[in-house]
Formats: sequence, structure tokens, C-alpha cells
Amino acid sequence: MRSDVLERICLSIRESSVRGFEEKLRRAHDLDPVMVELRLDDLSLDESREALSLASEYPVKVIATIRSVREGGGFRGDDETMIKSLRELSGRADLVDVEYRLCEFDPRIVDHLRSNGAMVIASRHVLTPILKIDQISELAEEMRRVADLVKVVYTATNTVVALGIIDLYAKEWAKGRLISFCMGERWSLTRPLSVILGAPFTYASLDNEPTGPGQLSFTELLHSIEKLMVMPRIAPDRHHR
Repeated sequence: MRSDVLERICLSIRESSVRGFEEKLRRAHDLDPVMVELRLDDLSLDESREALSLASEYPVKVIATIRSVREGGGFRGDDETMIKSLRELSGRADLVDVEYRLCEFDPRIVDHLRSNGAMVIASRHVLTPILKIDQISELAEEMRRVADLVKVVYTATNTVVALGIIDLYAKEWAKGRLISFCMGERWSLTRPLSVILGAPFTYASLDNEPTGPGQLSFTELLHSIEKLMVMPRIAPDRHHR
């Protein structure tokens, strides 16, 4: 079972230097991950190329991500610069994370990234609860028509909202394509739960170095998913009156 679980965990690494990525990739290798996300928010294009080259030396799938400040990351450039960088880097990664607004800004970007051999994750990180759940649901539908995978991350304000985000997995197309959970320590359980409900994978960190609020460490996430997978499923009593 553990090998199946490992395939559902992406180890996310963010650093501000190539040397930092080199050191963290060595540490990550000890955990034997199947997939690694390189958060390249804080690097130049040349540095990003070098970091991806370092990652290619390990037997892992690689996600290239540049997260903007507006969606909780560190990249402060304009959309055109981000698009140019993602195009340049797409041939060096197995998957590329693209903030969904860029797909609207340049509808050609997804085809370009795919032509370089990368799968595309369309992502939206809602940092403040400005969208209602039905709006999030409609957004996910729009995103899935564009990209291979859809990532929707939300800042929940209460349990009802958190359950609404989890309920996105009830969509017919969601299994194996939707990655959705809530940010924050209070809602960290939605991360391993997302895998149980059908997410192709979810994100973990090196110990005490989360790349997002509420992100579990690789070991914590691994154990959490394993425990959830063996929990008894309680079926309704069809004979009860």
C-alpha cells in the first residue's frame, strides 16, 4: 500500500537560490518521493533552468511552479513575464502549474506548454473568501475545460465552507483530475482527505518548511493518508426503518 500512497504525494520545495534547491533536493531524496514540485517564485529564469536541471538528476516527476504574490507566492513580475518563463521552462518539467488567469490572458499558453511535453495544471488559490461555493464550482468547471489537471485551493472560514470545497470531488470528472483542499492549520486534514476522495496527488513539505499554510510534512501526510485508507467505510443500513 505504501508505494500507492507515495505516488499520491508531491513534495513541494521553495528556495531563493540554486544552492538552496540543491541542498533540499538531496534531503528530499532521502524520503524517496515520486514527485517533486519546484516553487521557482524567487528565482530568475536562468536560475530556474538550473534548479530544474538539478531536479532532473533524480528519479522523480517534476512540477515547475511560479506562484504570484496575489495567489500566496513570491513572484512580483507581470503576467507576460510569468508566461514567458513558464514557456521557457516547460520542456524541463513533467508538469507545469499555470495560474488560471494566465490561461484567460493568453489562451495559447496551454497548447504551447503541452507541445513541449508538459502536462498542465490550471490553478487558483483564493486567499480571501471572496467567492461563494457555487462560484468556486463554476470556476472549477471552466478550468477543467482548459487544462489536464485542476487545482483549487480556498481559505475556508467555517466547516460548511470547507465541506463545500471537499464536495467538489462529487463532480463526475473530478476523480484523477481535481486537486482541491483548504488552506490553514485548522483545515490541514482536507489535504490527505483530498487523496482519499480522488485527487491524483496532494502536496507535502520537508520537515518544518511548508510552502503553504497548513501544509503537512511528507512524513505526516504519508501517515495520515495511510490511516485514512484503512479506516472502515460505514455503509448505510438498507434494512433499517
